[in-house]
Amino acid sequence: KEDNLVFRTLQGTTPVDIAVTALQVAGCDLRELATSEEGEKLLPQLEIQGKSLPRVDLSGVLWEGCTVADTDLRRALLYGCGFRNCRFTNCTLDGAVMENAVISGCEFRACTFTHATLKGVVSVGSVLFDRCDFDLSDLTDIKFQPNEEGQTEFTACTNLGYSVCNRKGWTGNFVLRK
Repeated sequence: KEDNLVFRTLQGTTPVDIAVTALQVAGCDLRELATSEEGEKLLPQLEIQGKSLPRVDLSGVLWEGCTVADTDLRRALLYGCGFRNCRFTNCTLDGAVMENAVISGCEFRACTFTHATLKGVVSVGSVLFDRCDFDLSDLTDIKFQPNEEGQTEFTACTNLGYSVCNRKGWTGNFVLRK
């Protein structure tokens, strides 16, 4: 993977890396880049900063210990992904499809999920959504599973009301803080 230009530029922060990533990656199926020698679809400890990755397909990939900041993931296909111990800061996930994803030990800070689909997400343990916007998102059938590490918390998030997003069928314990 280190020899792959797309993989290298995902982690690069120079203007050239950012431009190359935008040209090569937008709308691409990146699942094969995330496949390990054992056949697992895994993104371990990846750091992505300031990238434009709209419409990428990373469905079914396990994101483990990743840090993603100031990144555009509009309309990304993240169907059935696993997110474990990841941090997303100031990311745009508008229109992203995260249906049936499993999220554990993650933080989402100042991210937007406008028109995103999070239907059927399972949130395990300590998961934080801080200052996130869920305008017109589909949040139906989310399952919250607290454990000894904590529970899901929504802090100062906007547009979580029934009139602006669909959150029918939520089960389990979670915390809403203003």
